[in-house]
Amino acid sequence: MITAAAYLDCQKALLLHRPGLDYSDLSELKKIITTGLQPRIAADLEDFRRAGNAVRLAQLGAILVASDCPEWSSADTACIGWNGEGCAQANRTYWDDFLAHGRETGRGMFFVPTLPSIPACEAAITLKIHGPVWYFSTAADTGLLFAVLEDLFHGNPTLRQVLIAEINTDSACLLLWRPSGTPLPSCQTLKELFFHLKDSRSS
Repeated sequence: MITAAAYLDCQKALLLHRPGLDYSDLSELKKIITTGLQPRIAADLEDFRRAGNAVRLAQLGAILVASDCPEWSSADTACIGWNGEGCAQANRTYWDDFLAHGRETGRGMFFVPTLPSIPACEAAITLKIHGPVWYFSTAADTGLLFAVLEDLFHGNPTLRQVLIAEINTDSACLLLWRPSGTPLPSCQTLKELFFHLKDSRSS
C-alpha cells in the first residue's frame, strides 16, 4: 500500500494527497518547505547547499512525502534507492571538469556523490530515518521491487514502512510503502506508478 508520495522536478512538485507546489528552482522549494510547509517536518538540510540536483531532489522529496503522510514516523522506516540515475550526472560533470582543468585549477576538491546510494542516504539523513538504507537496481518492474520489499519485511519485524526513492538528474519520485494484502499495479518506473495512483484518486 502506498500511503504517501511525491513527484518533483526543478520547478514543480506533485503530492498524492495534497495540492502541488510551483517554484522557480530547488532553492525556492527549500524555502517554501522550511518556512511554510504544514505539517512541519523535522529535517536536516545541512548538506543542501553543496549538493547537486540528485541529492537536493532526494532531500526535498523525502520531506514532501513525510508531510503527505498522515502518520509519519522516522523510527520504524527504511529508505531504499531504486533504479533511476543516482549520481551518474554528478560523476560525469566532475570527470569532465577534472579532464579539462585538472586537480589544481578545477573543482577537484568539491564533494562529489560518487555512489548510486548517496541520494537515498541523504534522504534518510534529512528525515533522521532510523531503519536501514539500501540502493538496488532491478529490471524496470515495480512488481519485482515490491516482491523484494515483502521479503525485507519478513526478515525485519521492527520496520513499518519503506521510503522508496527513484532519483534522476532533473526529477525524482518518492513513495512511502507499507505491506498490505492489496497488490499494486506493475509499472516500469515509480513516476508511472505515482501518476497511476494520482489519476485513480481523482477519477
